[in-house]
Amino acid sequence: MAIFMLILFQINSVLLIGFYTKFTSQKVMQNISTLQDDFTKLNEEMVDILTLHSGDDHFIETYLRDYAERHQISINVLDRNGKVLFTFDYLKGLYGYKSKEFVLSSGQINYIIEATYKIDVFKIRDTGAFKDIRNFSFVTIGFSFLITIFFFYFQVAKPVKMINQQIDQIDGRTNRLKFNYYFNDELGDLCRNFERLEQRLVQAHEEQRLSLEAINHDLRTPLTSIFGYIDMLIRKENLSEEKKQKYISIINRKVRELTFLLDELAIIQLDILEINKKPVIAKDIFREICESYASELAMRNIQFMYNLKIHPEQTVYIDTNKLMRVLSNLIDNSIKYAGDRFTITLNIEIENENILIDYYDDGVGISDSELDKVFDRFWRAEKSRSRASGGYGLGLSICQSIVVAMNGTIMAYKPSSIGFGLKIQLPSKLS
Repeated sequence: MAIFMLILFQINSVLLIGFYTKFTSQKVMQNISTLQDDFTKLNEEMVDILTLHSGDDHFIETYLRDYAERHQISINVLDRNGKVLFTFDYLKGLYGYKSKEFVLSSGQINYIIEATYKIDVFKIRDTGAFKDIRNFSFVTIGFSFLITIFFFYFQVAKPVKMINQQIDQIDGRTNRLKFNYYFNDELGDLCRNFERLEQRLVQAHEEQRLSLEAINHDLRTPLTSIFGYIDMLIRKENLSEEKKQKYISIINRKVRELTFLLDELAIIQLDILEINKKPVIAKDIFREICESYASELAMRNIQFMYNLKIHPEQTVYIDTNKLMRVLSNLIDNSIKYAGDRFTITLNIEIENENILIDYYDDGVGISDSELDKVFDRFWRAEKSRSRASGGYGLGLSICQSIVVAMNGTIMAYKPSSIGFGLKIQLPSKLS
């Protein structure tokens, strides 16, 4: 809109300048030329009078004073040697025409008359010199005003009305917005932003629906088991003590599963996690964590390899508990989804005040197209197998939440044709 108005203003300026140059300036110059002819006649009249009364200084002084006052001009009278004899200045305002005349007697110069006349713009105006440009300006401005109204209606008012009508139809469940506005201006950007906004609303609604379905499924399964075993404990009075303890043990395990799931949901729903960073000797704390995981995984016949490229005295500021939660979720994710026999590799180094963590396994892995989905809540590459392995699809989402809360970044990648890996970067200093 602003660009259009600027272009329209430039067009008007060019038209006005062109019209003035071609027509009005010609008339103005013609009128100025007419005024100059009038001034020449006045000079001739003045010279004739002075020639007749040459030598009568009193008459000349009285005549020229009256003449200068009557015609509102400035007159200087000099002798043949250039000495100023009389000066009469009745000129007011701007002036534009100067003349010099000579009064002769017996072929010799008696007086030099210097006169300055005012070019009266109002007289030029009264002759109609500016009338055409005034009329042309009114026509041009009126035409520009009509174009502006036309442009404003079709390019602003009508699209805004269309936007309002379509926004009223947004329900967040289906993509309904489609603006037939293809200009690359501010309104075009607004239309496209509204379309993207609706797409995000639809996506958010779909994610919410899937999340509720997953939560419903993951809560209903253990609750159904709990209700079933409680019902048997209530209805069957002749149950042996061994079976009672077995049922109670199963109920206790299912309750712990529900508690764990609710804890996981609570973590990912928090916008801000409480992070407590404390100074620790990096190599000592990471070696302790890795050795504990190595021992635990060895009992599961899982090979765990780690490499620490850290100076022995290097101090970092981290929340150890949150970092252990991240690594624990990564290992748990590998155990559930990597397959039967695999190796986990963990490389940690400190570079440019950043902790760089590279975690990967050589298990089954996922496809390239699924890499950008691994941090989505409740997402699982193979849902049927995930249900069987007890996965909720929250582990990597929780990892991402913790890493982001620690002002870090996390990225999923494929280390080779098989396997699954993540790269994590965390600041080693307090920010």
